[in-house]
Amino acid sequence: MSRWSILLVFATRAAVADPLVATTSTREDVVAAEAQLGLATAPFDAMAFGEAKGQAFVITLDGSHALGSNAAIGIRAPFVIASVAQPAGSYVDDATLANPQLRGAYRWLTSGMTIVGGLDIAAPLAGHGATLMQNRALAIANAVEGLGYPDLFTPGVVSLTPFASVQWRSLPWSIDGMARLPLLVRVAEANMPRTNDVGLAGVLDLEGRRQMTRRLALAAAIRLTVDVRPVVDHARSLSRVQDLERLGLGIRINGRAVLNIELQSALGGELAGSMFGLGVRSVVTLP
Repeated sequence: MSRWSILLVFATRAAVADPLVATTSTREDVVAAEAQLGLATAPFDAMAFGEAKGQAFVITLDGSHALGSNAAIGIRAPFVIASVAQPAGSYVDDATLANPQLRGAYRWLTSGMTIVGGLDIAAPLAGHGATLMQNRALAIANAVEGLGYPDLFTPGVVSLTPFASVQWRSLPWSIDGMARLPLLVRVAEANMPRTNDVGLAGVLDLEGRRQMTRRLALAAAIRLTVDVRPVVDHARSLSRVQDLERLGLGIRINGRAVLNIELQSALGGELAGSMFGLGVRSVVTLP
C-alpha cells in the first residue's frame, strides 16, 4: 500500500500513516471499513434529561481515489446503531445515518517529513426527530470519539473542516500530528432548542507508533478537542476542553491489507470515567 494512500484514508484520524505497510506506488485506490463499539455518558443540550447515555455501534465506510502522485479525493459514510438510556432507566434502540463527508487532500514531501492538507465537506443527512432519540444516539457516538467529530455527528448542519497533518518517520518509530477545525453551519434546527447559526471546534491529535516486528506495531495517541463556539447553546456550564487517550495494535495481514485494533477512553473533561470504546479498522489497497 502506498504511503499516500494510507495518508488519505487516515486523514481524519491521529494515525495519518501506517509504517507497517511497505510503500509500493502512489497511484492506488483504497477502501477502508471501521466498526467501533463504545459506552458513554455525554452532555446533551436539552432542558429535560440533559445527558445522552448508552451504547453506540458505529460503522464507517471510507474510500479514496488518487489523482496523480500528490492529490486525492475521498468519501466517508458513518452509520450509528445505539441503545439510548431513558429517564426511567430503560433503554431504547435506534439507528441513524451520520453526516457523510467528501474529502480533498494534497501532500507535500520535505526532508524527513510528509505534510498533508485538505478539506472535508459534510452533508446534513444525520437523523433527528421529535423524540430526540436519534439526536442522542449521535451524541453518544461523538462522545466515544472524545467529542472530536461534531462535523460527522451533529444533525442539521453543513460542515467545512480544513485539516493539516504532519508525519515524521524514522524506523522503528513514527510520530503523526493532525489539526482540524470543524466549522458547522446550521441549516435546520434538528428539533434542538437554542441553536446557533455557526459553530466552531478545534481538534488536535498526536500519535506515536513503534514497529515491533515486520507485521506488528504498537501505538499510543491523545486527542484534545476545544469547543470554541457551540452550535447549540449548552443547557448547563460545561468544560470547553475534552481529552481522549488511545492505545492501538496494528497488524499487517499481507501486502495490501492492514488491521488496526484500538482501545480508547477519556481521563478528563466532561467524559472522564464515563466513556470507553473498542474499534477495529481494516484498510485494503485495490489492485
